[in-house]
Amino acid sequence: GLLDTQIKLIENPPIQQAALLEQQDLDLVFIHQDTEAAQLIPLWFKHVAPDGLLCGDGYGTNCPAVTRTVNAMFASAGALPRTIEGTSIWFLPKSEWLQGFQRLSKTRNPSEELAGTT
Repeated sequence: GLLDTQIKLIENPPIQQAALLEQQDLDLVFIHQDTEAAQLIPLWFKHVAPDGLLCGDGYGTNCPAVTRTVNAMFASAGALPRTIEGTSIWFLPKSEWLQGFQRLSKTRNPSEELAGTT
């Protein structure tokens, strides 16, 4: 249950943290809009559990790189971006991305697809 959940806040520098972090299955990763956010999305996606959620803010605002990266992530799975109405928050359930990606192509490698989203 929620009371058994461990929460770990990983702060700066997030790019180095993502690169050095051993493979983990994180239930939730929230990427705050900043100058490196577009680079962080594919880096952290690989650490999200298969039934986890990748989310962040900055979609459709003054951070076009975030919007482009999120759009590319969704497009690679044949999906439309999911956002919370009236906010710049976007989210991507990894299970939906995996299912959509598998439907589109059984020959492409998801890690190769993610590498092209930045």
